[in-house]
Amino acid sequence: MNKKDFIAGIVFIIISVVMFIDTYTFPVTPVQGAGPAFWPRLLSILLIILSVILIISSFKGEEKSTDSSKKINYKPNIGILLSVLYFLLFKKVGFVVTTFFYFCGLSILVQGSESSFSNIKGLALMIFQSAVLLGIVYFVFKVFLRVNLPQGMFF
Repeated sequence: MNKKDFIAGIVFIIISVVMFIDTYTFPVTPVQGAGPAFWPRLLSILLIILSVILIISSFKGEEKSTDSSKKINYKPNIGILLSVLYFLLFKKVGFVVTTFFYFCGLSILVQGSESSFSNIKGLALMIFQSAVLLGIVYFVFKVFLRVNLPQGMFF
């Protein structure tokens, strides 16, 4: 039995159940249709299903032995830290600024030590990619889905 997968599956089920229950606090729209709670409920159900699959597969898999000589990968932890900071600053600073820096941080994290951000061209490319991705996300949520995004103190 792989204990890490089992524990992760349980934790994700708990998070999914809390997320599903929280969708009942969303406002109900008078128009027939999906409503604002549809996607969060669908995603929480999907996460529960995937968590159950992870728990079942944890019983089938063998516990991998950890070799202390292997290098520890801190990227997932840094990614979680970036996500927590994004969540905490989202409403105060605003969607546009926070999301732009979040995308830049994730870009640096993904590129890692092989990054070309030390030169101007690489840095400009990262800023351009983050701005384009931000524009796409902004268009989808603000224009297409008509979601009110937090203004914050800047935008």
